[in-house]
Amino acid sequence: MEFTLDEFAGEELRNYEITRKITGNIDNPKTTDHKFNAAMLICKKTLRGYNPNLQDGGRIIGVLSGKTLKVVGLKLDDVIEVEGYKYKVTEILPRIYADFVEFSLELMRNGQ
Repeated sequence: MEFTLDEFAGEELRNYEITRKITGNIDNPKTTDHKFNAAMLICKKTLRGYNPNLQDGGRIIGVLSGKTLKVVGLKLDDVIEVEGYKYKVTEILPRIYADFVEFSLELMRNGQ
């Protein structure tokens, strides 16, 4: 049995902009930014990023989870912009019997 992202997410898929830094080589040492769009399902993740400050109520901050198609070719350290905030891909979990991968995002602070 194979699961598809359209069956799983359906109408919740949205297009997000992905920025990938391409490192230079000997001929061209400058890094370049490659931007492209892909359909993804992004939601809040609660497994880590716990803020123990009781004034905040112990909220989960700065961590999101998502799913996208395998053909997108998402890589670690890609940057995804969600509602004006930039998040970095920190974890990719491939699924064997599905046409999508799951990933984790962390909020970038000061562009890092």
